[in-house]
Amino acid sequence: MPNSNLVNLKDELVVQMSGIRGLQIPLWGLFIMAVLAVLYFAKAVFIPIFLAVVFSFVLMIPVNLLEKIRIPPSLGALIVLLATLGGFSILAYYMYDPIKVWVERFPDEIQNIETKIVELRSSFNEVQKTTEEIDQTITDLTGSAVSSPGTQEVVVKSGSRLYTLMDNTQAFIVGFMFFLLLLYFLLAFGELMIKSLMMTWKDRAHRITFLRITQESQYQISYYLLLITLINIGLGIITALGMWMIGMPTPLLWGVSATLLNYIPYIGPLINMILVTFVGLITFEHVSTAMLPALIILGLNIIEGQVVQPLFVGRMFTINPVFVFISVAFWGWLWGVAGMFMAVPLLMILNSFVIKMRELAEAAEAAKAAAVAAAVEAALAEEAAKDEIKIILN
Repeated sequence: MPNSNLVNLKDELVVQMSGIRGLQIPLWGLFIMAVLAVLYFAKAVFIPIFLAVVFSFVLMIPVNLLEKIRIPPSLGALIVLLATLGGFSILAYYMYDPIKVWVERFPDEIQNIETKIVELRSSFNEVQKTTEEIDQTITDLTGSAVSSPGTQEVVVKSGSRLYTLMDNTQAFIVGFMFFLLLLYFLLAFGELMIKSLMMTWKDRAHRITFLRITQESQYQISYYLLLITLINIGLGIITALGMWMIGMPTPLLWGVSATLLNYIPYIGPLINMILVTFVGLITFEHVSTAMLPALIILGLNIIEGQVVQPLFVGRMFTINPVFVFISVAFWGWLWGVAGMFMAVPLLMILNSFVIKMRELAEAAEAAKAAAVAAAVEAALAEEAAKDEIKIILN
């Protein structure tokens, strides 16, 4: 009887453990859905936080350089932040007028664009006319009613646009100020925060491991983002020169757009190609000439993506394009344009931490195997010494 009770108890424990394991997947699914919901509905809070983290990786490099010449991080962070804001302010000042001109011109130039590409749309128009004739024939045969004179039209009036604009502007200003303050604190006191987190572990080995992962990941991600920024700036300069050589108006604007949109893989260059195509159709008389700016953008992005980036960035930062595209699509769906800009840096941060954790796990396994081998060797040596003693005594 005691044995049967033990067997039954063991079977019950096995059944309970199987049930708990079976609940792990649904629980993880609910947890992921909850995290996504929080990230989506609280994006006004999380977008400035994630942007500050991404920018801190890039701006930490000049802060560290200033610290080497005995400028404290608190002052160095302020200098770097003010210099960055000044650079963006100057860029926005010079870009305001060209953007304003094109925003005002685009609605009026749509008709002009349609007349220039009418030869490309002729076949589509014929198909559309044929489809309309077929629809009209079917309507005549079936005797479908068009619309009764007494049909009432429902008009939904929108709310106050001024109130919506003021509300969005207030939210943007609050989010931008929160982003700047958090970025300053990360640049000035980021290392102190890491050391404080490191002291939460009592085990010295865990503290060293955490510090090593953080420092190496921060260095690699900063190096990667800095190189990507320099490559994008170079791409923007060459794009501006190319647009200027073929006679495109406001070439500096297209260079800046090439620099910024290149942070969004695949989708960003495509958007830039569409924009310069519209401007080319407005500027040039022939359709073939109007396609030249888009071809220049396409050629430069192919060279940048297939030659320049692998040459300077290296294979250690290479991520599967499928994961890059999925990351851009996911963060774009979650947070819009801001999410698409942060998609690759966030993927890079995750990839770096995963690689470091894998390396540490492999090092721990190797150390464990070496310790076991050393223990076995010591045991064999001890047995050999005992045998020698027995031989001597005999």
